[in-house]
This record gives sequence, structure tokens and C-alpha cells, in this order.
Amino acid sequence: MKNIVLIFSFVAVCAFCVFSYLYFDIATATYFYENRPFNGFFEIVTKLGESKWYLLGFGALFLVFRYFFRLKTTSNRFLYLFLSVAGSGLIVDVLKFIFGRARPKLLFEEQIYGIKFFGFSPVYFSMPSGHSATVFALATGVSLFFPRAFVAVFAAAFLVAFSRVAISAHYLSDIVAGAYIGVVFALWVKSKMSQKGVSFEK
Repeated sequence: MKNIVLIFSFVAVCAFCVFSYLYFDIATATYFYENRPFNGFFEIVTKLGESKWYLLGFGALFLVFRYFFRLKTTSNRFLYLFLSVAGSGLIVDVLKFIFGRARPKLLFEEQIYGIKFFGFSPVYFSMPSGHSATVFALATGVSLFFPRAFVAVFAAAFLVAFSRVAISAHYLSDIVAGAYIGVVFALWVKSKMSQKGVSFEK
């Protein structure tokens, strides 16, 4: 059953991204580039998707709770969050290089739109969004530990991911792909750690 859900969701996300690439991406990117609604707000919000701060924080907290406070379950949670954010980030980085998709900046400055594959410059690292993968991996993990926070954490993740389109850093399909990677990878890490007997329950 889980495999069927994974396959169906993967096909659905891929189909949406292709459709968005063909029909939605340029229109949404152009709107936000020309109008820039709440741009100052989104410039601040988007910083919440920077993975380095989460990785440093989760790594440090894991060490503190594992070796100083000796709270194994709590430290396991921070380890899980660290692995989810780090792993999804690595996947995104590899896919960015493979797809080599031009960022919106190139569309508006040089009329370049599309995928050239194997992009070596950051301006060709648009697909998928790393910020989106980070915040959705984080939201997945937090909601697993605190189910009542599900709506709040995913609403926050959506806002951060959306900010990437609002500030013209990514296209709509980029953030959808990144979000999907973040969620799926976080669930996969949870499954693997549970299979190995790693406890998350207090």
C-alpha cells in the first residue's frame, strides 16, 4: 500500500511539475517579478529556509542531549531532523546539477528559460528548491513528534517555500518538487531509523 501511494504521488507531482513548467511557471514568475507584493516580508521569511542554521543547531543539540544530558530519545529526535534536512538537501543539490534549470533571473534579464542539463553555475540551479525541501522535511519531522502542530508547521513551510517564488528565486514547479522531496525523504528516514530500533517516543 505504501509503495502504491509513493508511486501515485510521484507520478502526480511529476505531472504537475511538467504542466507547471509549460503553462504556470512563467506567468507566476512574471507576476511576482513585476508586482513584488509584500516583497520585504518575503525577503525576511525566505531566510527561514536556509538549511545551514538547522544543520548546525540540530547537530549541536544532538551532541548535547546525547553526551551531556544523556537523554537518548530526545537526542534521537534531533539526529532524525538533522539527517532529514541534510539528506534531502543532498538530493536536491544533485538534481539541481542534473537538471540545470535556469532561474527566473535569467528569464527576466536574458530571456533564457528552460533546462539545459548539467548546469555548473548557480543561476542554473533552479530545480528543485532547496529551501522548500528543507522546510518541508523539517515540518514533516516536527509534525511526527507533535501531531497537534501539523497545520501550523506545514503552513509555515508553505509560506517559506512560496517566498522563493515571491522573490523571483524559483519557479512554482521548483518549490513543489523541493517540498515533495523534503516530505518523502523525511518519512523514509523515519522508517529506516524505526526499523533499526531507534526510539523517538518519550
